[in-house]
Amino acid sequence: MTPSADPQAVLVTGVYGAGKSTVVEDIGTLLEKRGIAYGVLDVDWLGWFDAGQGDAIHERVQMANVAHVCAAYLAEGVCRLALARSVRDRDELAAIRLAVPAPMRVVRLEVDAALVERRLSDNPTEGRRQDDLNVAME
Repeated sequence: MTPSADPQAVLVTGVYGAGKSTVVEDIGTLLEKRGIAYGVLDVDWLGWFDAGQGDAIHERVQMANVAHVCAAYLAEGVCRLALARSVRDRDELAAIRLAVPAPMRVVRLEVDAALVERRLSDNPTEGRRQDDLNVAME
């Protein structure tokens, strides 16, 4: 892999079902083919927990997880990070910028509502079918 002294990150954002995870997977594949050390991260997975303490700790723990994973990747020579996460507002974006220890570009995927509804309605989990679909449609 090609080492780099200038780590860089891209955050792919958009509503649930827009294809963020697929895009960052493709970015990882392209970087691998080019011999560039990379890390791909679906941020939503790092916040999927319930400690029985309500939502107050959720964002803090999720961003701590992002910071730890990104730091571990960079410590091992990764120079390009590709992250996927739905970002609702500037505060969420600011939090992820603080957690990612590299300059980060943000790319927002915009897709037709019917496509999102089709993708999420076919999902086998209740949370994806209902909760995420309702958030996406907002």
